[in-house]
Amino acid sequence: MEQYIIEGNRLIAEFDMLSMVEGGFYSIAGYLRTADELQYHSSWDWLMPVYQKICVIVDDWAIEDTDKYGEGLILYNIAYERIGDGEPITEAFSYIVQFINWYNKTKS
Repeated sequence: MEQYIIEGNRLIAEFDMLSMVEGGFYSIAGYLRTADELQYHSSWDWLMPVYQKICVIVDDWAIEDTDKYGEGLILYNIAYERIGDGEPITEAFSYIVQFINWYNKTKS
């Protein structure tokens, strides 16, 4: 598996607040998975709840803060278009990873 996908899956797992347990495993619905076994890059069932979490974040932003959140809104809108247009999941995954990277930088 490509390093970008593994790192993206890890980033999304942390954003999705999955708990990492001893040995570098993620606890998901009672199952332990390694970073290589995370499926955000290949399963809409995994990726869509994360996208919905991003929607809640974006909905909470005040309209007058568009200067502060401009780049995040652009990344969010591109992900929205990729999902709505039936693009391959890899396209939506890429923009969600970019959004989370941007979000993590701005919230700290």
